[in-house]
Amino acid sequence: MDHRRVIQCNIRDITERKKAEDALRQSETYLRATLDSTGDGILVVDNRQTIITTNNQFIEMFNVPRVWIVQKDDNPVLGHVTSLMVEPKRFFLK
Repeated sequence: MDHRRVIQCNIRDITERKKAEDALRQSETYLRATLDSTGDGILVVDNRQTIITTNNQFIEMFNVPRVWIVQKDDNPVLGHVTSLMVEPKRFFLK
């Protein structure tokens, strides 16, 4: 077995993974900057009712306790937000 070939292959794999991780980190930075630069409150929830992300505008607009965001359960957040609305059903329209 040629150990140089195995080492070279491992270095290439690590380099590609590092590039992919850097690209993902950069994309996440751009997404965060976009979310935080808008005047709209944004809450992103997946189909398991788990909070994926939100922006500060959403938290401030609805005075949402940050601990609820950290817990990632959308039930208390959505319950609180919809209790403040005149027409809560419109909040859930797609």
